[in-house]
Amino acid sequence: MRGVGVIAEYNPFHNGHAYQLEEARRLHGGPVVCVMSGDFVQRGEPAIFSKHLRAKHALLHGADMVIEMPAVFSLASAQRFAACGVRMLQASGMVNAICFGSEHGDVAVLAEAAARLQNDSETFTAALRAELKKGCSYPAAFASAMQTPYTFGANDILGIEYIRAIIAQQADIRPLCVKRTGAAHDAPDADGKYASASALRRQIVSGNTQTAFACMPPDVAQELQNTSPRSAQKLSPVILYALRSIPLSSLAALPDVREGLENVLYREARRQTSYEAFLFACKTKRYTLARLRRISMCALLHITADMLSLPPYIRVLGLRKSARPLLAQMCANSTLPVVTRFSQVASLPEEAARLQKIDALASEIAVMASASPIPAVFDYSSPLLIV
Repeated sequence: MRGVGVIAEYNPFHNGHAYQLEEARRLHGGPVVCVMSGDFVQRGEPAIFSKHLRAKHALLHGADMVIEMPAVFSLASAQRFAACGVRMLQASGMVNAICFGSEHGDVAVLAEAAARLQNDSETFTAALRAELKKGCSYPAAFASAMQTPYTFGANDILGIEYIRAIIAQQADIRPLCVKRTGAAHDAPDADGKYASASALRRQIVSGNTQTAFACMPPDVAQELQNTSPRSAQKLSPVILYALRSIPLSSLAALPDVREGLENVLYREARRQTSYEAFLFACKTKRYTLARLRRISMCALLHITADMLSLPPYIRVLGLRKSARPLLAQMCANSTLPVVTRFSQVASLPEEAARLQKIDALASEIAVMASASPIPAVFDYSSPLLIV
C-alpha cells in the first residue's frame, strides 16, 4: 500500500506536528513517510536538536518512516527545498500523496496559485522582486505578485511550492492540506497547547523551558529536559573563519550569491567581529537575513551552487517496527540509492557520494553549536532507529 508523504523539519517537534501527522493518516489512510531536514534547516541555522532525536520524536508520534533531506537542499530556498522533498518522495516509490499545513486550508486555491506560478514564473519573479524592493514582507509581496485576493501565510507559500514541484516533475502525487490550528507561523507566544517552532526555540534557548514543554507531547518534553540545545550564535567564530578563508571567486560560487553580493560578503566578513553583526551589515530588502544565513551555512559546509542540480540519495534515519515491509518496498522500488548503514555509502554514485560527505560534515559541525561542548561523533555511529 502506498502512503502519504510529509516534508518537515521538526525543529523542535511539538503538538502541532503531532496533530498534522494524525491528520495526514486520517485524510489518506496509509502509512506516513516523512522527509526531514538533517542537522541544518531551511532558516539557515543548525537544528536545535540532532536529526536522530527529532526523527525519534516523529516516529513516536505518527510517522512510520523518516528519511533525511540532504543538507545541500535543506539549506536552499523554499523552491529548491520543496522540489527536493517531492523528488525524494516520488523516487521512493512509496507514496501517492503529500500532506502539508496551510493557513488558508483550501488545497484547490493553492493548486490554482501553483499552476499560475509554474506557467508564468518569469513574470511572477520580476513582480515579486519589485514588491520586495518596496519593503513588503515576503507573504505580502507574494500575494501582490500573484495578483490574487487571497492572503497567503508562510505555510501556504511552502504548500504552493510543493504543488509547483509536483507539476514540474509530473509526479504521481496528489496534494492534501491540513488547516493550521493554534499559534501562527513564527508567532511569538503560545496559543493554548500550540506554539510556533520559532517561539519554542526562543523559549528553550532562553531557559524558559516550562512554557515550551507545555506545547510538546509529554515524552518529548521529558527527553529534552536533559538535552543541550544548539544555537547558530555558538558557531559565530567558525562561521567568520569560513567566510574569511574563502577567496572572492569561491564566495561568488555559493548558492544564491548574485549581483556582486560576494564583494559585500568578503568586505563585511573582515569588518565585523561577530556573526550577528555580519548578517545585519549585509542585510538589504533584497538579501534577507534568512537568505544570508543560508549562504553563510553553505560557506561553512563547502556547499556550492553546482551541487543543487545533483540527484540526492535516500538516507533512512528510522522507522517503526511495523514499517519494516515499507522499507523493503522502498529498497525494491526506489529510483534513488537507499542507505540505511555506512557500508552502503561506498557503492553510492559519485554525485550522491559528494552530497553524503556534506551531510557527514554537517553532523560534525552541528555539535559545535551545542550550549555545552559535545565531541564530534561519526554520523553513522547512530544505527538505523527502530521504535
